[in-house]
Amino acid sequence: MKKTIILSALLFTSICVNAQIFKTETFEGITSVIDSGQVLNGKSSLKKYEAEFISFKFGWDTSFGGYWAKNWAASRVIYNKEEPSDYGKHLYAAKPGYGCESADYDFANHSASKNVFFVGQNNSGFSLNPTTGMASQVVQLRISNSTYAYNSMKLGDFVGKKFSAADKDSFVLIITGFSSSQKKFSKRVYLADYRFNDLNKNFMLDTWQLVKFNQNETADSLAFTLESSDNGQFGMNTPAFFVMDNVTIADFNSSINKIATKVVRSFPNPATNSIQFEIPSAQTNVMIYQSNGTLSKQTQIQSNFDIVNIDDLSAGLYVVKMQNALGQTFNTKFIKQ
Repeated sequence: MKKTIILSALLFTSICVNAQIFKTETFEGITSVIDSGQVLNGKSSLKKYEAEFISFKFGWDTSFGGYWAKNWAASRVIYNKEEPSDYGKHLYAAKPGYGCESADYDFANHSASKNVFFVGQNNSGFSLNPTTGMASQVVQLRISNSTYAYNSMKLGDFVGKKFSAADKDSFVLIITGFSSSQKKFSKRVYLADYRFNDLNKNFMLDTWQLVKFNQNETADSLAFTLESSDNGQFGMNTPAFFVMDNVTIADFNSSINKIATKVVRSFPNPATNSIQFEIPSAQTNVMIYQSNGTLSKQTQIQSNFDIVNIDDLSAGLYVVKMQNALGQTFNTKFIKQ
């Protein structure tokens, strides 16, 4: 029997975010002023990093001969060996071993063409520099452990204990978002979590974890604090450091606030094994519901044209609800044969 492929288009209305622009700061621009294996921590004449849309302060203190006392350091140090913690070797290193864009890292020679990431201390933070006439908010970023904190937790050292499931240990990064200096949300990201009875679920982060902010977690500045289960007379025993890379923001025209009409397309419809969605923006969460409201499938679309496998769905009518990084929602329907 001949099948006819139908292109399904659904009009929807939402608050228009005009001239929406996604930007990612990879920090690779710093390679012009920092060599492989080196760091920028405020010791030199450069006291901060100010990119097109984001600002970071370094924190060098000249007391006691000088030391990195607060805020951020930009690093191109490649060192992720699991060994007794060493402040000198491990402080400015990321446990993944490299910036999250690098594909050609060389651990033996401690080099990579793309390897800039930021090391943060407890109580560090950053703010956005919005384009004139535009509003900005943080959409996502990448987080991981520093080599220094990782080795301290993994093996224990003269200050910090070795983390264990018996003690239900944890190391948490708390991200607090502010908009126009007003606190909007607080988000907990576990850098190590040994609280599970199922030992297979316990972990110590050694890769770059993607942290996303939803439509209720809008912010034009972020503050970072650290919390550990290992504390002593003088506070936290776990080294209070983490690493960050690839901060993505969204710029949008805040002066325009009107109702707009968009189109979401899905094809083929009816569909058999897979269905392709054409949507206005990438990085969109997709939830597929049965006609009775039961959630059958949840995934994420990474591009404006993306294919979702529906081979595991039963035949019938499905309602699709979508939401992008800025909280815009789209809906459509399709039939699974």
